[in-house]
Amino acid sequence: MPNNLIDQFEKEITAKQNDFFDSLKALLLLTKTEASADEIRLKLTDVNHKASAFFDKFQQSLNLYSLEDYDANDNIQDSKIDESINIAHTIKKYWETLNNLKGKHQITIPKPSKRAYSTLQRFIKTFEPEIAEKLKAEYNILKLPTHGFDSPIIHKGMTDKQQVKYGIIAGTVFLLILIGIAIMIECPTQFQDGLFSTVLALAAASYAATIPGFLKVNMNDKIVASGALAVFVVVFFWKPAQLTD
Repeated sequence: MPNNLIDQFEKEITAKQNDFFDSLKALLLLTKTEASADEIRLKLTDVNHKASAFFDKFQQSLNLYSLEDYDANDNIQDSKIDESINIAHTIKKYWETLNNLKGKHQITIPKPSKRAYSTLQRFIKTFEPEIAEKLKAEYNILKLPTHGFDSPIIHKGMTDKQQVKYGIIAGTVFLLILIGIAIMIECPTQFQDGLFSTVLALAAASYAATIPGFLKVNMNDKIVASGALAVFVVVFFWKPAQLTD
């Protein structure tokens, strides 16, 4: 992932973090007033929505930033590890706060899904297994999900080189299938023609995934796609090599 995109992504993470903290602060101030349980519950819903957006955005960065960059730059790796640990503690304190509000104001609070925070937990477990064990114990006390801590799978994002490699392999396989279809089928049926177009679109999308850059397509105000998926959409609907009887 290029540095300029990483910088932009980090700004988006910071913006969502600020939204979450501001909303949580407003909620805590609201609980010190004569606000009703319904008003608190409504504000809590907003807080939880922004909390999820922040935590999810940060976890996306752990998948998008290639491990090649971590290996090549110790500062990047150390920074992400430290941030992950801090956010794991933030998640714990957040749910502690919600549990306290539940008991004090007799309100219903949301529950995280069983696989929530899995990416974050796997990342910490991969680089700081001892800290991961301590966090797992603390999460268990609060009955928070520990799927990532429990999983034997370590964190491993797809590197740029891997993306190019797998894209070329997939594209070549689909291309060979196309050649076989073109040689073996002289008068294709409508179904076979549709199959040919689909395979062609998949081949084009696979090769497109290896090329740096970005493509966004909006067709007939009904289909919106970006990246390699956009190439698939263009080729599938344009049918540049449509077979005819």
